[in-house]
Amino acid sequence: MGIVQNRNRLEYFEDVVHVHTTKGFFIIDLEDVPLLENRSWYMSGYKCAYPAAGLCKVVPGHGKYNRQYSILYFHRHVMSTPKNLECDHINGNTFDCRKVNLRNCTKKENCLNKKKTTKEATSIYKGVIKYRDGRWDANISTNGKARFLGRFESEKAAARAYDIASIKYHGEFGSLNFPRSDYT
Repeated sequence: MGIVQNRNRLEYFEDVVHVHTTKGFFIIDLEDVPLLENRSWYMSGYKCAYPAAGLCKVVPGHGKYNRQYSILYFHRHVMSTPKNLECDHINGNTFDCRKVNLRNCTKKENCLNKKKTTKEATSIYKGVIKYRDGRWDANISTNGKARFLGRFESEKAAARAYDIASIKYHGEFGSLNFPRSDYT
């Protein structure tokens, strides 16, 4: 492999590389180091950061101040994601840009893989809420419709019911409360 000029510090491991930025590091496959090219990579965004590099293009025929700026996201770059698709981080970690953790998908499929986000909910599990009698309800949304999955004595039982429904309705994109291997 030729020498790749890079503005970020690279830390090499067996088959992965940590690309250090001012806000931490992101992980890439060893074979993808040439894709870093001679760019300065940083973490874009506020709540959900993505490894990115700024691109500047001078528009021909215009003055020296007429430049077009855009952002190159590493996960989209490594997967050659078309503009009409999104690039999903399977494990939800946006710093993990190994190809085994990335897949191109539609916006709808990408939304299915979202983790539980409500912090003020009554349950620690996705798709589960505490009913007023102390039991636990499991619910899931499919194609814009809410589905009631049942009322359960334990929070974990309701979470498992949600997981089974998520696998049924959302397939490989379904976000689960427990490891997928528990259901195979």
